[in-house]
Amino acid sequence: MCSGRSLQGWTHNRCRKKQGLEGLSAMWSYRDPRVKKIIKGIKYRRYKDLIKEIMERVDGNIEADFIVPIPLYWQRLNDRGFNQAEEIARYLDKQKLVDILVRKKKTKPLAEMRTKEERSEEIKGVFELKKEAKRIVGKKILLVDDVYTSGATMREAAKVLKRNGAREVWGWVLAS
Repeated sequence: MCSGRSLQGWTHNRCRKKQGLEGLSAMWSYRDPRVKKIIKGIKYRRYKDLIKEIMERVDGNIEADFIVPIPLYWQRLNDRGFNQAEEIARYLDKQKLVDILVRKKKTKPLAEMRTKEERSEEIKGVFELKKEAKRIVGKKILLVDDVYTSGATMREAAKVLKRNGAREVWGWVLAS
């Protein structure tokens, strides 16, 4: 995103084609050192209970047909024991949560990469949909992750969802 202010998280028209998202909502700024500490605690110290504590403060009125978490590669999921994006999505609206996106290859942690170009290249072609994903055709999807930095992950996932018929794809993250 261009980082310019917009009403209700909508993506500016000039940015929409590049980003693939209709808009993005973030609870906090990732520039805040306290926010970074919380998110790193969730991801790397496995403080899963923090998600519940954070998400209890969120209004669960989600205007989307389905909520899709950004998936982890199976190895990383096994190591961590949970997918933080899936846990966040569950608190947003468990009834709308669908597990249709697959991370088909292992990537290096994007947080360790310095440039947007490196991140985009690393994540390119990494997602695919499960066979039952036909149910997203014509639907409004809320794509959920913990952090939005360069947008490479959300952009790549949104591309796959739209290519397979999603009408709109919105992003929702803890921090941007």
